[in-house]
Amino acid sequence: MPKKTVTRKFVVRKTDQERRREMLARQMRVSTKAEAERRKKLRESTEGGRRQIIVDTWLAEHRPHEIKGGIDAPLSPGQARCVVFLQCIPYPDPDEYWWDPDTYVLRLTIVEGSRDPEGNYIESERRVVLGDYIGHPDTLYAPDWASLPAGRTMVFRDSTAEVLKFLRSIGKSPGQAHPAAGAQHALPGPQATGASASSGQP
Repeated sequence: MPKKTVTRKFVVRKTDQERRREMLARQMRVSTKAEAERRKKLRESTEGGRRQIIVDTWLAEHRPHEIKGGIDAPLSPGQARCVVFLQCIPYPDPDEYWWDPDTYVLRLTIVEGSRDPEGNYIESERRVVLGDYIGHPDTLYAPDWASLPAGRTMVFRDSTAEVLKFLRSIGKSPGQAHPAAGAQHALPGPQATGASASSGQP
């Protein structure tokens, strides 16, 4: 008489600690989503908050195109190099028991390239403050950019027209252009070297 094959199912029982961890993880996901929705509504309720959202969205769109090398390569006509810098200004006089939060200032430098009458490549720049925030970066009212590494620059390229359009959308003016600090000036142009018109362009 053939033997019967018995299939046994092994049930892995979770410990109380594992069940608590899973429950806390589910609660955290729900809490994080609810907090994000609440934060979005709070920011959209004010004009300053809406400007913060525009700036955050603009930076998020350009972050994947951040330039790591060859930052100073010559710019094509109509092209701009955007240098974003977050400055953190610590509260000047903290004491043992109380101090005010730090101040965060987001700065943008717009660098444009052109040719002078002699054909030399020169750069000019314009600077603008995109926003400032006093507080802790992890609060509901804080802009996303306040969590960027302070003191680190973020560099990318965009068309000058698009950059100016973005600034207008947040009510900012780029100001007057002036020679770029530390820029490459008087680089030989096509007329000086006899090279083709595309020489010196990225």
